[in-house]
Amino acid sequence: MTVHSGDLSRASQAQWLKLYYFARTAFSAVWVAAAFTVGQHSWVIAAALLVAYPAWDALANFVDASRSGGLGQNRTQTINVVVSVATTLAVVLALKMSMNWVLGVFGVWAILSGLLQLGTAIRRWKSNGAQWAMILSGGQSALAGTFFIVQARMPMPPSITNVAGYAAVGAFYFLVSAVWLSVSQSRRKAL
Repeated sequence: MTVHSGDLSRASQAQWLKLYYFARTAFSAVWVAAAFTVGQHSWVIAAALLVAYPAWDALANFVDASRSGGLGQNRTQTINVVVSVATTLAVVLALKMSMNWVLGVFGVWAILSGLLQLGTAIRRWKSNGAQWAMILSGGQSALAGTFFIVQARMPMPPSITNVAGYAAVGAFYFLVSAVWLSVSQSRRKAL
């Protein structure tokens, strides 16, 4: 059987995406656990977690775009890096105002990053397949962002748990994508 270099790079990219999605799952799961436990009892830890979440997203998108052909070929992820860095800085500023402001910032970020994730998943659909969960995740993120903005305007102050639920759903979608890619790779090897 002859293996073409395009097949090798496609297999390598699928392997990278699988590892990337598992890493995103692991980070989010740890973040959610910390948010629901120590984050609820310590303002300092909650603040650190709230700043770390979009910062991690910026780093993760940067590394993935770099490993997937470079920032120039992955415009949606490049924009997502910029949006996530700006969000990290906005969260730092919003923490000085109130949790309502923080949730509002997360709302805007969830909308923008969700739409950018949706764009990335659609672009990757042809070359990698198994992107349906990322498409759902991106769309749901945008909807959740709208809900965050509405919640931020409510008189009752939100907490880190508002964001933790969102992060938990994101972790689930990354896990589904990683497992789906694993199953797809196993099927291809069996053929």
